[in-house]
Amino acid sequence: KEGFGVAYLEAMFYGTPVIAGNQDGSADALLRGELGLLVDANDIDSIAEGIEKILSNPQRYHPNKSRLLTEFHYSKFKHQYEQLFLSLN
Repeated sequence: KEGFGVAYLEAMFYGTPVIAGNQDGSADALLRGELGLLVDANDIDSIAEGIEKILSNPQRYHPNKSRLLTEFHYSKFKHQYEQLFLSLN
């Protein structure tokens, strides 16, 4: 029930293919499916199918570490936070 999905970022950083729910903040951590596989977390069959997809072709779902580091680097987060803060003033 993590709000964003830092655990997903950590797993992808170490090269682990990731499955996440498509209806919460997890999808943002996977860039809406660009970095991993999104499934309906409320549907057991969808989760099982996602696991089967990754196990049958793990290279296809291997996370793009370069994209991960570009999108979730601290400097980008800091800039976005500063812009949000400045927009409130």
